[in-house]
Amino acid sequence: MLKWIKSMFSAEGDVSYKRVGSFLALLTCLVIAYVSTFTIYICPEFIYDGLLILSGAGMGFTAVENVSKVFGKPKQDGQSEQ
Repeated sequence: MLKWIKSMFSAEGDVSYKRVGSFLALLTCLVIAYVSTFTIYICPEFIYDGLLILSGAGMGFTAVENVSKVFGKPKQDGQSEQ
């Protein structure tokens, strides 16, 4: 588990602040959902929705960035176009 968390926070040795921020927003949403479910405190819906959108967008942007790196590489000799 610890190895997975380390790999999530680093990409080729660099810290990805998008992933860290997205993970923290998701963690905050989970805490808010827990508190709202089992206590009398209620979180405003717009705060919860905003954090979920931030979390999803941050992780989605990172995924798109990684995919674009794969398809953006120049073709090596011997590879034919499909």
